[in-house]
Amino acid sequence: MIQEIFGRVLSGAAYQAPWSDRSWKTRFSPPTTLATISSVCRRWRFCAINLPALWQDVLVYQHTMWLSISMARSAKMPLNLAFVTPKAFAASENLLSRERHRIRTLVVCPMQNDDALVGIDKLLSRTMPVLERIHINGSSYRGFRSFGHSSDTEHPSLHSISLIDVTLDWHSPFLRQLRSIVLTNTRNAFRGPSFTEFLLCLEACQNLEELELINAFPVGHHTRQPWENGGESPPDITLPNMRRLALAFPPPPSEATDLRMFLSHVGLPPSAELQIRAEVYMGRNGLPGMRTFLKYIPSNTRHLPMLRTAKRLIISPGAFTWEVESEGHIHRSWVSLVSSDRDHIPIQSSTHVRDILELFFKAPLECVVVQGVDGSIAAWQEFLGRFAALTELVVECSMPTLGGTTDVPPVLKALGKPNVALPKLRVLRVRQVRWDPELLKTITCSLRRRARRGLLRVSELELTVYGRPLGDPLYVTSFEDELASMSCWVDGPVTYLNMGRIYL
Repeated sequence: MIQEIFGRVLSGAAYQAPWSDRSWKTRFSPPTTLATISSVCRRWRFCAINLPALWQDVLVYQHTMWLSISMARSAKMPLNLAFVTPKAFAASENLLSRERHRIRTLVVCPMQNDDALVGIDKLLSRTMPVLERIHINGSSYRGFRSFGHSSDTEHPSLHSISLIDVTLDWHSPFLRQLRSIVLTNTRNAFRGPSFTEFLLCLEACQNLEELELINAFPVGHHTRQPWENGGESPPDITLPNMRRLALAFPPPPSEATDLRMFLSHVGLPPSAELQIRAEVYMGRNGLPGMRTFLKYIPSNTRHLPMLRTAKRLIISPGAFTWEVESEGHIHRSWVSLVSSDRDHIPIQSSTHVRDILELFFKAPLECVVVQGVDGSIAAWQEFLGRFAALTELVVECSMPTLGGTTDVPPVLKALGKPNVALPKLRVLRVRQVRWDPELLKTITCSLRRRARRGLLRVSELELTVYGRPLGDPLYVTSFEDELASMSCWVDGPVTYLNMGRIYL
């Protein structure tokens, strides 16, 4: 029993996490750590050598001798192997071939030539019964290489692949059993499948739980699709087990124009997490640009069911985030459109607000957080008037910059308008708002109008401002009177914090 406990201590000391890629959580034991543990004393060496679990997760640098030692000492346990250099992988091909029935995780990075990928294809050409994960990084290899194009061999346990700068063949039969596909910077913009072919290949992946395409959308924007010439439109598919879909698109010209079409034809569960980031052309010098989210995100109620079940929504310039609660868990999704123009032209705030209203108009929102989004009062009236279930409203602004505006946030001005009821609103938080003499008057007026209409008063009010003038007795007296007047319309605590005067 003592030896078993000591072995666990050694295992904890040996394991490290050298890989920054969050998709690969298996931790590997560097040779230097294992060598140090085995050299402390005779007892430590005896425990280390006779603990197979200590030798099953191994980093391989330049020499293969350590790999041979680890394979011998790991007995018959599954192996998690990470090759830091392709040279080490090429030198280990014979050893790997003999022990392929034990390899559970295979990591090879970075590529410097075609030899390592050829070796991987050769290794995968024979069945590997316990292989679960493959990670290949070809970022230092300038050639073009496709993975999976010659893999007809079955690997019954394989469920995750991650490729960096290596193109995936979407017609590979082993894709049907995968639960996770992570692709980064694949170079197949001119060699990828058509849109319809891609959807059909994806439909075959009914076990897929995670799909991450970072600058790796397999359909190029330059490819003319059949329906553009009056041909048959692409099919609708469903991915019932999808838990996370992450898409990122590079600067224009890019495939972001296909994003709306893709989301319109792929059915996702309501609890799926959706993460989208795209650099888009906003337009300048009088030229039109894509100034609306609806160019990229479908608003039809048949698509993206998670938009209709959101309970919490965060709105910020050029982005929005929402949260869905399912089976006691919070699932967070977000969409961000980043301007690719040098002058970083933002999406117009009023258009931004109306786009989000159209996307979430059926969602039972309970909390809305507005972060630095202005827009018109009319746009916010329309927005707030749609969500009767709202119980919490948070208004956050950016810290001041030269030339910044001191206007009261329009969303606060819209709060007291006649067509804005919000009968369940109980919490109002105003944070990091630059001081304006009309700020307290606007909040007080909105709360007073709500009370006179017979609506429930808010039970909690939080106010955090910066830049309020200090030292003037008359100004301080006027402020305290206005704060007391505002507190009369709150059935609960009023929290106020002044972040100090800021000179611009």
